[in-house]
Amino acid sequence: KHLATGQYLACEIDPDPITDPNRQKLRGGTDMPVFQLCSVPYGHDIFSIFELDPTTIIKGDELVPRSSYVRLRHLRTNTWCHATNVPLDKNNDNPVMHKVGLARIREDKEAFAIVSGP
Repeated sequence: KHLATGQYLACEIDPDPITDPNRQKLRGGTDMPVFQLCSVPYGHDIFSIFELDPTTIIKGDELVPRSSYVRLRHLRTNTWCHATNVPLDKNNDNPVMHKVGLARIREDKEAFAIVSGP
């Protein structure tokens, strides 16, 4: 849950026709849709359920340590969060925000830090 907005992270099909070198990798095949992250106002939807996959080895039932890195797997689509080169702020001269896509490929470099909220 995003603390500032109260929105939940979710996954949806990305209808953007833009071509990007990462999009073919994210697609995983010509018949597979491309997914992107979005936000939804509720957390009980199947499309808002993600699994934290720690980059460090933990025992089966252990919680993910707070100061660790994780990969995010979307349970409904069985895809992993990946960075893209598709800018969200296309109208800016120097775009700094980019879409986060989801792919069937799991890569260690696509990890996120666990940071405690206020």
